[in-house]
Amino acid sequence: MANIILVPALPAFHNQWLAEDGRVLEWAVHDVYSVADREVAEWTFHYTWRGEEKSFDGSTVARLSHGKLIQLREYATTATLFDWQGKWR
Repeated sequence: MANIILVPALPAFHNQWLAEDGRVLEWAVHDVYSVADREVAEWTFHYTWRGEEKSFDGSTVARLSHGKLIQLREYATTATLFDWQGKWR
């Protein structure tokens, strides 16, 4: 099992999330990509917090070394998701 080191602010955020009635309603993963030492997932996070139901799209980028997680970065959309489809020239 890999050792996990928590950022000092993470436990405080988690406690606040629970204290303010934060609930995950759905965390739907739409696509997962794997290349060499990288794993990328696109997802939609649907939740309630402070009595409001909300959702947003995001992605997670993980970096691996010898099959173990060494870096994790997450991105969340703050505007309507741009989704281009077509043929590149």
